[in-house]
Amino acid sequence: MPFHLGGHKPVAVKRAAFGLKLRLQVAGMGALAVLLGMFRLSRGVLSVNNVYAMPIASGAVVTFGVILLLFAAIPTRWIENTGARLLSTQKPQAASRLD
Repeated sequence: MPFHLGGHKPVAVKRAAFGLKLRLQVAGMGALAVLLGMFRLSRGVLSVNNVYAMPIASGAVVTFGVILLLFAAIPTRWIENTGARLLSTQKPQAASRLD
């Protein structure tokens, strides 16, 4: 078509790529954080100072690892649908009753 309505050529919407390779990396980092936190907790170490001399609780490392594992397990479509629902400006429609 030599022209487009509105004067602009339509552009396909680009989706964020969270493919299998990235999911495996996130799951691996989550598993490593859980194992490291559990190892520290089993040795009785409740907190460690990081490079910036800030204390990091071992339980927080385990929690962070579990969150990463959950993010790797959740399908991308669910995250996209939830984000679209949160960002939409339309009011939700009232549920219709069948009386």
